This record gives sequence, C-alpha cells and structure tokens, in this order.
Amino acid sequence: MGDPSNRPEGALTTSELVAAIAREFGDIYSNQTIRNWAARPEDKHPLPMVAKGKAGQAHLYDWVEFLTWFEAEKERQERAVASVAQPQTGADPAAPNIDALDWHAARTVSAREQAKRDILITAQLEAKVGDLETMARVAEDRARLAVQQLLAIPSRISPRLVNIADELVIDRLLDAEIRAVCQQIERDANAAIAADDEPEPEAAAA
Repeated sequence: MGDPSNRPEGALTTSELVAAIAREFGDIYSNQTIRNWAARPEDKHPLPMVAKGKAGQAHLYDWVEFLTWFEAEKERQERAVASVAQPQTGADPAAPNIDALDWHAARTVSAREQAKRDILITAQLEAKVGDLETMARVAEDRARLAVQQLLAIPSRISPRLVNIADELVIDRLLDAEIRAVCQQIERDANAAIAADDEPEPEAAAA
C-alpha cells in the first residue's frame, strides 16, 4: 500500500474512497467499480487520480476532485438514460445505445423498461379479470333463468295430465316438455354468444 506519510494531503485510497462515498451519499460501490471508472479511456471521462499506484501501491484520489467528477458523471448518465428511453423512430447511428452505457445506467434503463412491461401486463390481466367477471355474471343469470323455466314445467303441463291415467303417456309428455325447454335454453344461449361475438358498429366501420 506504500507509506501513508508520503501521501498528498487529503488523498484517499480506493477503499477509503468507497467508504467516503457510502458515508456521503449512501451509495455502495465496489473497489472494482472505482478502478473501472479510473481506467476509462480519456474520451470516456475517467475518474481523476492523484497518483496511480505501482508495484503494490494503492491508487490515490482527491475527494474534492471526485465530487466534481461524480456530479458531472451523474449528469452524463442521466442524459444518456433519458436519451435511450426516448422512442426511436429510425436507426440513427449517432443516437445513444444502451450498450454504450455503464452498468449502473444500463440497469436504470432496464428497470424502467421492465416497469413499463409490468404496467402493460397488469392492465391486460385486469381487463381479462373484468371480462371473466362479466361472463360469470351472465352465466349466473342464464342459469337462474333456466332453473325458472324448468321449475315452471309442472304448473304449465299439469292441466294436460289431469285426465291421463297411463303413466307411460305422462312420462312421454313430461320428457317432451323438458326436452323442449332445454332446447329453448340452448337456442337462447347460442343467440347470446353470437351477439357477443358481433363487432361494435364503430369497430365494424373502421
């Protein structure tokens, strides 16, 4: 690590800089992230160093210089994230690409896009649940109507059965009446399904 007495005043090692960032901002970065920032090419805005460690010595950073660089870096990343998040209408080679962002900015874009997908999926699920609830209510109404029609058979057919003593004839008349009611229920259900499948007038016109 070298002799601490030889350090420039206020210089921080990588580990000390990580600890200072955590105290100041509450952000947790690894030593490797700091080294990656410092190792960037000149055109990628590298983190300034007071001294580059050699032969086992630690890299040294100035806290004030870091604060200036860090604020500028956050602004660059925010601009890059906002630019990537904008809808792209064409393949503009000059447009920022998510591959050009560092890990933190790319993660922000990824989280934002995932949130958009989650909102869309939630809306679709809510719409499906609403459709299912509507279908359940319609089915319940039709089942209630079918029960009422079946329960009405005895009172409707009893005048015809009063003077009939043959049980076989009575059985056939009841069977025919029940079949007729069930067929009517089926026709009503099919008609309702066909009506639900028809497009709205506005949709048909479009």
